[in-house]
Amino acid sequence: MDESDLGWLYRRYEPPRGFAQAQSALDKYGVVLLEGQPGTGRRTAAKMLLRLYADAGHLFRIVSSEDPSDEFRSDEVADGDLLLLDLSQVDRDRYGGFRRSAANLRAKVGEVRSAKLVVILNPSLETQVERDESRQYTVSLGRPDWRIVLQRHLAASDVVFRGRLPEPGGFQKHLAGASMDKLARFAEAVRGLAEWRTGSSDLRTLLQDALSAVFDQQDSVRKELGKCANGAVRALAFAAAMLEGEHRNVVFEAAETLLKIVAHPGNETPVLERNSFYSMLKETHLQVGERGLVFFQKFGYGRAVAGYFWEENPHLHEILREWVARTFSDLEQRSQLVLAGRTAEQCLAADRPRHLLSLAEQWCADRRGAESAAVVLRAGLEHARHGRTFRGKFYEWAKSPDLPKELAGVIADLCVSTVAPAYPEQALTRLRWLTQRRRDHVDVVAVEKLLGLLRSNLRIYRRLLWWLVDDGRRAGGQAEDDLIRRVLHPEMQMVSDSRGRHYSADPVVQRCAGRLWRRTLRAPYGPEWREYLQEWLAGCTKVENSQVPVLVRVMVGSVRDEPRTLATVFVIARDWAMSGTDRTECMRVAGVVRRCIDEAQGWRSR
Repeated sequence: MDESDLGWLYRRYEPPRGFAQAQSALDKYGVVLLEGQPGTGRRTAAKMLLRLYADAGHLFRIVSSEDPSDEFRSDEVADGDLLLLDLSQVDRDRYGGFRRSAANLRAKVGEVRSAKLVVILNPSLETQVERDESRQYTVSLGRPDWRIVLQRHLAASDVVFRGRLPEPGGFQKHLAGASMDKLARFAEAVRGLAEWRTGSSDLRTLLQDALSAVFDQQDSVRKELGKCANGAVRALAFAAAMLEGEHRNVVFEAAETLLKIVAHPGNETPVLERNSFYSMLKETHLQVGERGLVFFQKFGYGRAVAGYFWEENPHLHEILREWVARTFSDLEQRSQLVLAGRTAEQCLAADRPRHLLSLAEQWCADRRGAESAAVVLRAGLEHARHGRTFRGKFYEWAKSPDLPKELAGVIADLCVSTVAPAYPEQALTRLRWLTQRRRDHVDVVAVEKLLGLLRSNLRIYRRLLWWLVDDGRRAGGQAEDDLIRRVLHPEMQMVSDSRGRHYSADPVVQRCAGRLWRRTLRAPYGPEWREYLQEWLAGCTKVENSQVPVLVRVMVGSVRDEPRTLATVFVIARDWAMSGTDRTECMRVAGVVRRCIDEAQGWRSR
């Protein structure tokens, strides 16, 4: 978790009942297991508990509970780790296994200095787990005061008020039992309504109108569209809801597209006797602005109309998906992005993540649609309930040798920007497969994104090295050879971790790098081998004098028992130094190579 994200949460956070007890348990044992019903803010509470220990020496990590290839092993726990394992969404068949994994993590955290672990349990599945000593670390969370939660969200959104929060009609009815997420969304609606209105409104009026927009408007839409027997008017309402803010001609054509898809019967009324377009707009509370742009007259009404079609009419889902696909191709890019965002919101709310995945694949067939594909995929990755579906699809896509170039680029970007902050291991796994999905083709974009991820996290760099030295997982080919060369480059090994230590000083890195060098130097000697070693030596000229021997000893030490190979390395280094443009620096590095070879053979150099 980024500190700015944690700060944003903190400004809106009201501790639930039991938070102080959980804080005490975490401080005493280094571990706490959180129970609580959905909607009580368990995940936010877990983040806030760990935030209490955040500083330069501590690293937030969300432990994956999804794909086995992303598994976080207990032996990877390091000093200062702040670990969050969320089991609230794990299915019944896998819950027991993850509870055992949590026990292993708990034991390891107890051995490691300043590490902390917070586990979110699923109360409905705890009955199938044998009660053990972990009960002493378990704390039950209860709902915080919903009024205080709402006040904090409103204050953080710059909705200013003094004294007691007004309670308009229906206030308690709709909000007293609402989840923390729904309270947050209501506060967003209040802020949005305040910005939407041109004149000033008192807070009571804003709250009342926001209640109507969030809770009552759906009923109003359901009644009005339920009574409407005119298919053309219904099609217009849906098109306007998905394209609100677009020109009237665009909305009209989009409505006609929907009528064609459903094979709606033609209007037998003579053309000159039909109702005008504007009269149809009025039936659905639509208005046309000065520039011909179409808007709903009521705040939030468009979202409610779209929700009516997507959430309450499952028989229309395939039709609506086809409508989005057809309409998308007729829009300008700016309008495509708007449609993509609204489609993502509605599909996720209607539990249709697969629609978004198929649309993203379709849009990425054209470079112009890649940005819109990124919009829907990012929304899916960030969704609390469906995020794992999208991360799973990313894994499947990343392994496909036939993955289109544009889609591969979108996946690589999102792995770094959206997946990596919370799930760095998963981002690594997917980027790793992207770079090597075709043995003899190097995906330059994926490699650069992967290298950027490695520069941000020593642990991720270690994990990739472990994978590359594992013969059982080797992919082989040009793609893997290129990746090995890039991760062994001096520039990469001189990156510093969060504590200011170079990657090259890490014992695990040295051990893995040695095995990779041995594999590289024992390969059949040829031009590529020679050119790579020369490139690597050139990289050493840009490294501090004191660090060069660290890098060279690992390289030379990997073949210390092979005099013939050492002799070849020496000759390459000597010839490279003699022909280098900066003779002084090249001779300095070549001298280090000679001394390290002498040491490997038992000679003491001057």
